[in-house]
Amino acid sequence: MRRDVVSMMLVLRPPGRAGSLGGRLRAAALTIAGGTGLAVGVSQSVPSGRAVVLVYLLAAPALAIGRLLPSFSAQVALSIGAAGAVAINALVALTMLAADAWFPAAGIVVVGLVSALILLMPRAEFPDQEINRCTHVTVNDHLISKGVNT
Repeated sequence: MRRDVVSMMLVLRPPGRAGSLGGRLRAAALTIAGGTGLAVGVSQSVPSGRAVVLVYLLAAPALAIGRLLPSFSAQVALSIGAAGAVAINALVALTMLAADAWFPAAGIVVVGLVSALILLMPRAEFPDQEINRCTHVTVNDHLISKGVNT
């Protein structure tokens, strides 16, 4: 199972740093097409239609979010993506319920659109230089470095 997750995440990472716009557009279009296909009833023709919908609702946002995290390992990126997928699904459902516009097929399409928008975001490129991080320094260390005897 672990090897499958790693290979799936490696497929999502293009060879270039930020990925081409064409590749992101294709991924977004496939995500929208998949959500729309599930919403209009393709899932009813499959014997395990509800399972397919559940996998789509969790995988589409999780993989889209995981793709934005190139500096993390595949397992960490997928875990963060899964948490984000649950949050996206909850926010879509709560928003639709609050607006009195709940319709399950529309929820699938909205989750697909949100996932597609996330897929369209370019990944941030950071310079190769080391990032300065703050370390814990006591007052005595600071005073000693200034030449003050304590």
